[in-house]
Amino acid sequence: MRDVRSVMHKGAIHIGPTESLVNAIEIMLEHGLGALPVLRADGTLTGVVSSTDLLWRSELDTGTVPEGFFTRFTHEDNARTFVHLYGRQVCDVMTRDPISISPDMPLNEAIEIMRHKSIHRLYVTEDSKLVGVLSGRDVMHVLREKLLEKKPALNDEQITQKLHDILSKAKWAADVTFKVENGTVIWEGAARDVTDLHAMRALAEDIPGVRAVEDRTFLLKPGVGFARPKDLLPDEWY
Repeated sequence: MRDVRSVMHKGAIHIGPTESLVNAIEIMLEHGLGALPVLRADGTLTGVVSSTDLLWRSELDTGTVPEGFFTRFTHEDNARTFVHLYGRQVCDVMTRDPISISPDMPLNEAIEIMRHKSIHRLYVTEDSKLVGVLSGRDVMHVLREKLLEKKPALNDEQITQKLHDILSKAKWAADVTFKVENGTVIWEGAARDVTDLHAMRALAEDIPGVRAVEDRTFLLKPGVGFARPKDLLPDEWY
């Protein structure tokens, strides 16, 4: 697997923490960006201002500073809220200390961070200096290359062995049988539900040399236990 350096786009449009919020918005709109990294004068990454940060503003009537007796005990939080709602500088609304990664990190590890944190981009730093950005778009380029990658086609015997190897390890797989004829994988037996049918199709189609997938399985009737023909299902279950 590649490392982040080989996939990321180098450098990034950025802004300073004391620049105006209007300037940040204009840059984001002009370049079609959902976020801007915020850099100190020495180039170190200090924050990120995103469209999400801008959704909570007094001008949009989307936030208020709490009032009442107990607010005296949460003075710091309330002051911070006021700054976010009314401040005019980038540093007033930005998310501080965003997640950053090394350019030498394996790409799959970076993707896992994006998945688990539900974020669309990661900032790449060396010695705290911003050197690039890894975005979901960059990952899509890699995925497209992988999907289009040509692999040697397997013959029927090799496909059969490959399927046996996969099914022997796949704990989720249905208890079905199959045969391979001229590159066509034919599934037979009883599947538990339509998700099994979907998974078996995807499993077979991922093997190079498979030309088609034929489904001759039956589905178990929920709550009864006996099999019924698959043609009793809706035509489009996916």
